[in-house]
Amino acid sequence: GGGQGGGGGQGGFEVYDRRVESVFGTAQIATASLAAFAAGANDVANEVAPLAAIFQTYNEGEVTSEAKTPVWLFLFAGFGIVVGLALFGHRVIQTIGHDTTKIT
Repeated sequence: GGGQGGGGGQGGFEVYDRRVESVFGTAQIATASLAAFAAGANDVANEVAPLAAIFQTYNEGEVTSEAKTPVWLFLFAGFGIVVGLALFGHRVIQTIGHDTTKIT
């Protein structure tokens, strides 16, 4: 069945079948996880670009339009983001999840 109309559910909210809630809840977790992974990959790319330019300029002694980025530089950038999240992630979650947005 569908939801109960007219605000007849818990606290005025509609109540849906638990199986439907489970399917959509799982899909929502999966899409949020993929979005978080994509955002993290973008953060690493944004961090690597200036480092790659500096590394290339230092090695070649000149500024070029293309830089060959070594894999260790991506790992270094990813590690930097992980350390930053470990040290300051709780503050970001506190600000975004509690101070900025009122969740009811």
